[in-house]
Amino acid sequence: WFQLREARAQVRLLRSQIQTSRALLDLVKRRFGQGLATALDVSQQRQQVASLLSQVPPVESRVEVLRHQLNLLRGKPPNAPDLPGEEGAELPEPPPLPPTGLPADLLVRRPDVAAARLRVVAADHRLGAAIAERLPSIQLTPRAGYQAPNARDLFQSWIWSLAAGFTAPFFEGGRIQAEVERTRAVKLELLQAFGKTFLQALGEVEDALARERKQREYLAALDRQLQAARSNLEEARRRYLHGLNDYLPVLTALSAVQQVQRAMITAKRELLSYRIQLYRALGGDWTGRLAPPGPPAAKGGGKP
Repeated sequence: WFQLREARAQVRLLRSQIQTSRALLDLVKRRFGQGLATALDVSQQRQQVASLLSQVPPVESRVEVLRHQLNLLRGKPPNAPDLPGEEGAELPEPPPLPPTGLPADLLVRRPDVAAARLRVVAADHRLGAAIAERLPSIQLTPRAGYQAPNARDLFQSWIWSLAAGFTAPFFEGGRIQAEVERTRAVKLELLQAFGKTFLQALGEVEDALARERKQREYLAALDRQLQAARSNLEEARRRYLHGLNDYLPVLTALSAVQQVQRAMITAKRELLSYRIQLYRALGGDWTGRLAPPGPPAAKGGGKP
C-alpha cells in the first residue's frame, strides 16, 4: 500500500517536473529567438525534458502492478476501482514516538515471548506470574535504544535471581531426589529460553528504533539539501538571465533539485517501512498501552 502511494507520488512529481522543465525550455527558446541563447542551450533543455518523459512509463507501470496486487489482496479483481480518496493520497507521516520511550514490558505480548512465558507457566505458575510482575525496568528510546551500559547484565541478573528463587532444590514427601532435580532442570531450561527470546526481541526493537532514527536524520539532511539546491537553481537562473553564465549551471542545478525531490519521496516511504518493522518487533503499537485513562463512564440515564 505504501509502495503504491510512493509510486503515485513519483508520477505526480515527474509530471510537475516536466511542466517546470517545459516552461524553462520555452524561456530558452525565446532567448534564442532574441539572440541571447545558443542552439546548444535549447538542445540541452530539450534533452532534459525528454529524459523526464522517459521516466514516466516505468513508474506508471509500477503503479498498475502494485494496484493489481493490492486489489488481489483485498479479494477484488486486479482492475477494481481504488478505494475512495486513494488516487491522490500522499504518504502519511508516522505518529511520533513517546518522548519518554517505550517500556520493555511491551514485548511480553509478542507471540514468541508470550509463548515462551506460557511454557514457563505450564511448568510453574508462580514462576510465570513472577515474570509478568517483576520484569526489570528498561526503557526503549529512539535516541539510545535499550543499550544502557548494564541493561543486558541487568536482565541476565534478573533471570538468575528468578531461577534462584523458584528453581532451588526442595523435598516433598514421597518424591525422590532424581525427580526433584529433573523438575528443577526443566524450569531452569524454560526460564533461560524465555530470557533468550526476550533479549532477542529487545535486539529487534533496538534495530528498528535505530533504523527509524537514522532515516529521520537522512530525511532532515535531504530537506537541507533540497533547500540548498533550490537556492543554487535560483542563483544560476538569475545569472543566466543577466548573461553572466551559460545555461549549463542552470541545467545542473535543475537536475539536482529534481533528483532530491524524488529521493525524498522514497525516503518517506522507507521511514514508514521502518515504523512497520518497529510495530512487528513490539508485537503491535503502543497507543493502548501508553494512553492515559479516559474519563469515567457516566452512570445511568445515558443513551447507548
